[in-house]
Amino acid sequence: MIEEIPVPKSLENCFSRYAAKTSISKTVGQSINWICVHQYTWAMNGKRGWMPYNITADVNRWFGSLLQFTKRRNVIRFRRQTNRGRKEIRAMSEKEKYNFFRAVNLLKADRSVYPNRYDAISALHQGITEISAHGGPNFLGWHRVYLTMFENALREYIPSVTLPYWDSTLDDKMANPANSIIWTKHFFGNGNGIVNSGPFANWMTPSGPLIRNIGNGGQLFRTSDIRRVLSRRRVMEITEPLGPTATNLEFHHGEVHLYVEGQMSDLTTASHDPLFYLHHCYVDYIWELFRKRQRMMGINPERDYPIIVNHTLHTANAPLGLGALRNRDSFKNSMIAGIYHYESSPHCSARRRSCGSPYLTCGNIGREWTCISNDKSTAPADTPTSSMANGMTTNDMNMLRNIQNLRRIQSIQESQNLARSRGRLNMNRNMISPKMGNNPNIDLSRILKVNNIDPNIMIPVLSQTNGNVFSRRFMNSRVSQNMSPGEIAMPINVKGGGNMMVSVHRDRSNPNNFEIHQVTMNTSVGSGFSQMQGQVQIQNPSQAILASMGQQVPSGAQQQIRPQQSANKQQNKEDSCPAIPVNQPFQNTFNINGRSDTRQWVYMPVNIVYRRPPEYKMYNSFAIYNSKPFTTADIYAPAAYKMTKTRLEVESLASYRFCNTGKSGAGAVFIQSNGINYIGNYKEYSIVDHRMAISMSTAFVAVKNPQLGVTEVLLSAYDSCGRVCRPFCKDPKNPSAMRRCSGMLRINSQHPKFYGHDYGEAVYNAWNLQDPNCPHLDNSNIYVTFYCDYEESWPLPGTVPAFRPQQMTIPMQIPMPIPGIRFSQTVSTSIVVCKLRNGCIVRDRCTPCIHGTTRQCEKTCSLYAKCVNGFYQTSYCVDGQKFNPMTGKCEIGICPEEETPPPLNKFLPTTPAPVGTRSKVTPFDD
Repeated sequence: MIEEIPVPKSLENCFSRYAAKTSISKTVGQSINWICVHQYTWAMNGKRGWMPYNITADVNRWFGSLLQFTKRRNVIRFRRQTNRGRKEIRAMSEKEKYNFFRAVNLLKADRSVYPNRYDAISALHQGITEISAHGGPNFLGWHRVYLTMFENALREYIPSVTLPYWDSTLDDKMANPANSIIWTKHFFGNGNGIVNSGPFANWMTPSGPLIRNIGNGGQLFRTSDIRRVLSRRRVMEITEPLGPTATNLEFHHGEVHLYVEGQMSDLTTASHDPLFYLHHCYVDYIWELFRKRQRMMGINPERDYPIIVNHTLHTANAPLGLGALRNRDSFKNSMIAGIYHYESSPHCSARRRSCGSPYLTCGNIGREWTCISNDKSTAPADTPTSSMANGMTTNDMNMLRNIQNLRRIQSIQESQNLARSRGRLNMNRNMISPKMGNNPNIDLSRILKVNNIDPNIMIPVLSQTNGNVFSRRFMNSRVSQNMSPGEIAMPINVKGGGNMMVSVHRDRSNPNNFEIHQVTMNTSVGSGFSQMQGQVQIQNPSQAILASMGQQVPSGAQQQIRPQQSANKQQNKEDSCPAIPVNQPFQNTFNINGRSDTRQWVYMPVNIVYRRPPEYKMYNSFAIYNSKPFTTADIYAPAAYKMTKTRLEVESLASYRFCNTGKSGAGAVFIQSNGINYIGNYKEYSIVDHRMAISMSTAFVAVKNPQLGVTEVLLSAYDSCGRVCRPFCKDPKNPSAMRRCSGMLRINSQHPKFYGHDYGEAVYNAWNLQDPNCPHLDNSNIYVTFYCDYEESWPLPGTVPAFRPQQMTIPMQIPMPIPGIRFSQTVSTSIVVCKLRNGCIVRDRCTPCIHGTTRQCEKTCSLYAKCVNGFYQTSYCVDGQKFNPMTGKCEIGICPEEETPPPLNKFLPTTPAPVGTRSKVTPFDD
């Protein structure tokens, strides 16, 4: 049985907020639907724990060790010393890229915590510690701290690793971004279906196999979006809840999540895909450019945390949810200074037509030279990254096993040190001691043997120095007899024979901190080293480390690998133009609350009624009158017939850049279900006919099986351009009729079911296959129908305001240099005015505004606008008073009988109707 239910209040408020500040003719409807639905389910998972993760004491201590930042007094000193330069991934050397992917796989393979260290840190993004990382200004700071934690976790395995970022504007400039080289085994692996190539091939995540479905919705970052974001002054203008959609960085970031799909399309599971961290690293890069520009304008970024928020957990003093930090702490310069810096995204010019990467091409777009990603046809035959299989070698596994065993020994030592400091433990001479090098009764070889540690394998461990810089230290079982208390000797196998003896001092006040005092050689010296007076000088530390582990240095580490030139430089039509996805499978995760199994789902039939899209102009089939073809309109055009011209008229709505419904007679409408009382999404598409004036199609969408508990779900649909279709539900009073609904449903296992336990049963019931004659669609088994009408009225839940303020602009061309991003010589800005009710026009943006501020309406005496929760509202002074712009209040005075509107031609291209007399003005409460 299915019944309609109200939309949850917080979800409805999100839709209403977007209805108040934009429309579907300006903003793509599916992007609005995605950000509201997924912010809601992400927050609900944090409250109700649908995908629980047990944080043990060990995991909590590990998380704490990853939260290392510089102190304010050390910022300047560390800024000079830092070498953690984050680059665009295509600008990395082959060795840097290889080591990054290898470190991610080592983190995934490390099962010293359950289920592994990668999944443990990714669980932080499920909302298990707090629910304020999305939907407000804390979005930027929370993810900045989270990225640093992830980067520090990678550096436990390979200290030289730095997190790269993925600048998707380089792919967006392609004719078909889905054909980018980024979706090959050399970078992220395949972009469609289960990921079975590249460094993350065959990954299993807490939400099932790693899956992507690129290009079936959403869009990548566009250069124009970034420019608009960087043209703002305050953080409140680029974040929720006040930021307009055109400059809302969180909103645009969500469109990239939707473009990648798979785990990335759900905020709760997005961090299961390593691509998540590279995408958010680029968001952090843009924010850092924004902060640099703020400093140029005299604004202190550390004090720019917005006052107006839509949730108490987004206030400046609320806990960040990571360590003991507060939200405002994430805006401090110490979160980045001395830890990492960003290298500019690749760019080129007419004089310098090189992007510095074999995977990028310098091209001219709109009279501007810019870097563009190469396509798959230019990919090299093989690179260290593409040949790393699943990223793990035998030596990697041995190293990981020794790291885990070493951690166990260190845990024992730390426990003893803690107990000794409390005076409750007498040291046992048979246990491990910080003075093991001087203790003749210690048989360290026996202890390491019991713990299954190979005494001849170098073990890299994390060591903290100066609060934020992490470096490699070495441990081994050979104990030198001539060492001072607190020191141990560690030999490292050198390729070619012999050992390096390393004298290491351990600080008892910081048991995790080791300092190398001297390095000596026992026997002959292997490659990568040179002997000088009994000591060893490391010529190339990175290669020496790999050599000592018995690994080959990637050939790409010596020089950049040049991609093979495509045999045919002219891409064929299939490669250069995004294909209609009628032949492209869509792989669902079938995940519900962390468990992936198709048997958890049931299938509902839905109908799609589809109008001819506005872009489809002509089908080359014409009517013939008196032996002459009528070529003004094709035979199926609704405008060619009197009865359909008005009824089927369509409007131009906002769509994704790669909308291509005008290029083919067939297309797709996507139908999706989003769990409201569970974590789980399902998406399928139905083939529709672009030629017909109106047509109908049937599809089957899956929802959680009601036998596992009552299902609450939101059903929605959109075309391949992102334009949302309107849901209609069966009228309970008249089962043969349909009525407008929100798509929010509650489903139980009672009759009538309106679903099948699997796809086959749903098809059998919907098409009445028990009839031995011709199958026919049984509409009595269909509860929901979507109507894709291409009309501008709001198709989503939420309340649409009776009057929406209109922000007017006058284009101007003034120089506006932005550090770190290439602009043309001039950037379009404007004089901004806001048109409110009753003819009130103020010289300011409609939103966001500072709460409580007042502005006099242009060329009026008693009309004024007051900012309430970030939005201007019209008000007026009562008779016998007039507005004083100096005090911002109404004062005793006399206004003219007639108040005329301002000369709008001074600001706007058109002139609205006069305001009229004050007596006709509708009063508004202050």
